[in-house]
Amino acid sequence: MNLGFAHFYKRGYAAVDDSFTVALEAAHGIPDAVAAFGHQVRQYIALWRFLSAAQNGSEYSLEDRAAGFDLSAWPGPIIRFYQDQMSVEEVLEAARSDPLQTEEEGLCEAHYYIGQHFLLNGETERAAQHFAATLATNDFYCFEYGFAAAELELIGAD
Repeated sequence: MNLGFAHFYKRGYAAVDDSFTVALEAAHGIPDAVAAFGHQVRQYIALWRFLSAAQNGSEYSLEDRAAGFDLSAWPGPIIRFYQDQMSVEEVLEAARSDPLQTEEEGLCEAHYYIGQHFLLNGETERAAQHFAATLATNDFYCFEYGFAAAELELIGAD
């Protein structure tokens, strides 16, 4: 997945899809003992493939890719937000109350993906607010923390 992230931030969107396709194939081989983790990985891969396709102007149906996912479990609420089934406030509450991660980690991820949503919709100022909120969590170990810093730099926000 890390290679896919690198391609995303170098704006090599075709390579992103290839990298995440390989990661998705690997996620299908995750043993049942860690099946919940594998399910979660597949949801993140679907999100990143969607973000990459949207940035590239390509077609990618998040609804089709999310079929069969348990969208009540994290990061399902983010996917539901992208499908206009949840509000910003509902996603943030789901992030705060997820029992499998700290509140800071949940909010770090939630604000990042909410920021991406606004960025895709041309709402740069709102996106920047959420990327800044990602950084305000101080969850340095969360991938999205570094990605939010990169987005703020790319859009020229302070």
